[in-house]
Amino acid sequence: TPQTIDSNGATGNKSYHNHGTPPKIVIMDEPTANIDSQTDDRIQSIIQKVFGSSVTVITIAHRLNTIIESDKIMVLAHGTVGEFDTPHALLTDTVQYGPTGMFRGMVDALGETAAVRLETAAMKKDL
Repeated sequence: TPQTIDSNGATGNKSYHNHGTPPKIVIMDEPTANIDSQTDDRIQSIIQKVFGSSVTVITIAHRLNTIIESDKIMVLAHGTVGEFDTPHALLTDTVQYGPTGMFRGMVDALGETAAVRLETAAMKKDL
């Protein structure tokens, strides 16, 4: 099937659409960059509603709120995989990741209020 380029996406991004066949993998590069947190939450809700569990969504993001409810998180450091697990495991498994794992450190750097909010979201996702 023919592919077309849609340049109406996020700033500087172009997405490819395969018409007629639902995608099996969707890659989103900073889908919530340059927006406020309320809009970020709405976008995450829409992504979940549209794709659900039928599509693998790979999200590249710097905002931890954008990825905290993901099934798995991969933390990259200098081009290599530093950590890969569920958000809850990355935050709580001190045996595997130590008390100051990479993801744990990123969450803690946001301050206590944000850290508690992210921990709660990760825990709910794991239930």
